[in-house]
Amino acid sequence: MKKIISIVGMLALLLGSCIEEFNAQLPEGEDNILVVDGSIIGDSLCTFYLSRSVAVGEGNAFKGEMSASVKVLGSDGTEWPGTLEGEGVYQVQVGTLTPGVSYQLQIQSKGLTYTSHPQTPLETPQLADSLLVRENEAKEEASMLLYLTMRGSSNAYYRISYLQDWEIRAVWKADVEYDRNTKEIVPVTLPIYRGWKSDYADNPYLLAADKYGSGSNFPIELYRISLRQDNLSYRHCTSVLLRAISKEEYEYEKIRSQISSEMGGLFTPQPSELPTNITCSDPSVKVIGYVGVSKNVALSRFYINTTKVNCIYNINNYERCEAHPMSYYEANSYDVMYNWGYRLVGSSKLWARGSCVDVRLNQATLEEPAWWQEE
Repeated sequence: MKKIISIVGMLALLLGSCIEEFNAQLPEGEDNILVVDGSIIGDSLCTFYLSRSVAVGEGNAFKGEMSASVKVLGSDGTEWPGTLEGEGVYQVQVGTLTPGVSYQLQIQSKGLTYTSHPQTPLETPQLADSLLVRENEAKEEASMLLYLTMRGSSNAYYRISYLQDWEIRAVWKADVEYDRNTKEIVPVTLPIYRGWKSDYADNPYLLAADKYGSGSNFPIELYRISLRQDNLSYRHCTSVLLRAISKEEYEYEKIRSQISSEMGGLFTPQPSELPTNITCSDPSVKVIGYVGVSKNVALSRFYINTTKVNCIYNINNYERCEAHPMSYYEANSYDVMYNWGYRLVGSSKLWARGSCVDVRLNQATLEEPAWWQEE
């Protein structure tokens, strides 16, 4: 296992996906409440979702708040304006957050002003040490165990999210391919045998680390992967994003997670019961949401060479990727074979399933991530 750690300025792409739309359903008479999702993070393109709650029974449609004015304000006079990027989606390019300066989100909509409680930024230390893959007893699934080490005066609460990127390889490497337009066999000009996939998890891990002392090293199960999928078929990278949060934001996220997973349960809190740090210029108007302030996000990348993992996908894939001559399929037309989803193998006239030759037919991109590390 090889560990690569980097703190980069281009976190915007990852962080912009780190906020999950929250569709609050409330009892009749408590609908149309402004719902705010998002956090203020230094040196990041921060995304804020503004929507209106709906009454129970009216569906889960996202009712984005349009024509609002969104700003991030600092107690030192700093002001970063936001722009509308989609239905209820606003983005603010936030610069460096200064220790000791408090920051807040300001929203102006429909004649009212909403502001989050001013907070000084919490700094996130680098706590992620390693990532271990552990197969379960049935060899059907693998757990990804992230090991953390508490250092110095580490914060007590963290929000941990992750992004998977993995490289896949086709079973066959083709030298030629059939061109349907010219009806000719032509050389392959792109490396269609090699590609990449990615997946972002919108279910963050919330860690209360107050019970761990300085120097403590401990694992958390970050996520699981089915060995019947292609995630661990060749080479895999987990990007871990760690953000220090306040106790209040931690409690908010815990309750919100419970509401999202158990909506309708007898003891499930109503969205209106969520703690909030946002107030309205009209004290009688309710608001749902919590805006945290973090100085930074600690990004770590962990590469896994999957040759020692018992990936069931590879076994099944080789079995389904057997190549045959055209006569095997009782067809004498290249167009027929192509339309059936088959592709030429190697430089011969053998055919195999298209996804066994061209990774693009397996929902992969040929574009290698700029930060990707070779073995």
